[in-house]
Amino acid sequence: MKSYKYLCLALMTLAVVSCSDDNFEPGKPSLPTGEKVFVSSDNDTKFTISLEEDEIGITLKRQDATEEAMIPVKLASSIPGIFSGEESVTFATGESEATYIVHVSKDMLPFKEYMFEIIIPEEFTNAYLKDAPSPRLTCSVTKEDYAVIASGIFTDNVYKEDSWLQDLEYSPMLDLYRLPDVYARGTSLYFHFAQYPDGTSEFYFTDSDGNRILPDNNNAITMNTGIVHSKYGMVVLSVMEEYGIGYDEEDIPEGFVGEFYFVGAFDVAAGRFGIGWQTFDITEWIEKPWLKE
Repeated sequence: MKSYKYLCLALMTLAVVSCSDDNFEPGKPSLPTGEKVFVSSDNDTKFTISLEEDEIGITLKRQDATEEAMIPVKLASSIPGIFSGEESVTFATGESEATYIVHVSKDMLPFKEYMFEIIIPEEFTNAYLKDAPSPRLTCSVTKEDYAVIASGIFTDNVYKEDSWLQDLEYSPMLDLYRLPDVYARGTSLYFHFAQYPDGTSEFYFTDSDGNRILPDNNNAITMNTGIVHSKYGMVVLSVMEEYGIGYDEEDIPEGFVGEFYFVGAFDVAAGRFGIGWQTFDITEWIEKPWLKE
């Protein structure tokens, strides 16, 4: 009986090995012509474009620029009809770079993120070389109508203890203001602001969709700064409205035409770095959309 079991086991193993060999398909070998094409590492992967823009350029590179070459390129997206492009890109003789144009449909909805991927067929790349440059690039694209309406100086008296040049942007579609990349690249502060003929005004922080951020149990409005502390991790901004928040054009530093101000604390999981004034002093208004009739 044992001999029979061992025989069956051996036959099963042989069958599995045979199937694996039959189904094996080797990758396509790189072309011997030296067409080693890859996506440039200088490309952005996150694009924000205006409502009027309709194309994005992606830089491709190659190692051998001796002759002109037409290289196939695949453009993929999970949402059909939004992105389109040619099926190839041409490198001119002597040129090691070429630009692949991705066309963006007018049907793209504003303030919604879309994704696409650029793929170079493996036979035109260094597919089997260790640490080879990538033949793929995945990108996100968002259309929006934000435009700069003021410039000035932002001052953080607590965490960074520093001042820097800062723009203020406004979206007519959302009726929303944005301080882009204010504490760290890629993270913005959003707020609603309006002044009315009767002298009243509104100023409160929101998320990127314009939803008002309400105070938490500690009566603080918390927002991500994008700052990552080397020891304590993510740094959160806690705005204390009860200590003061608003806009002023009178009691402001000399040389400025307006000032937004609020009191903020900078918190990490281990505790608080401090609390103090945060100010954006405006040197120039390009537009004042906050004046409501």
